[in-house]
Amino acid sequence: MPILQDGPSPGGIASIRFALHTPNKGPSAMAIILPVFGAFSYGMCPIDKGNKNRRALAPTSTVIDETT
Repeated sequence: MPILQDGPSPGGIASIRFALHTPNKGPSAMAIILPVFGAFSYGMCPIDKGNKNRRALAPTSTVIDETT
């Protein structure tokens, strides 16, 4: 029994038109990165402040000297 396999149509496949030099559209990388970094920093400030407050209110731990 011969193997039947699909192939390209007679005459080949039509070429795809594409442009190598497309115009730049949308914001630049810096215009995206800077607001994201700013929003991240703004959101981390209350977390950092809460961590510092929690550490200040936490009881100090005592180190047990087991050499004696």
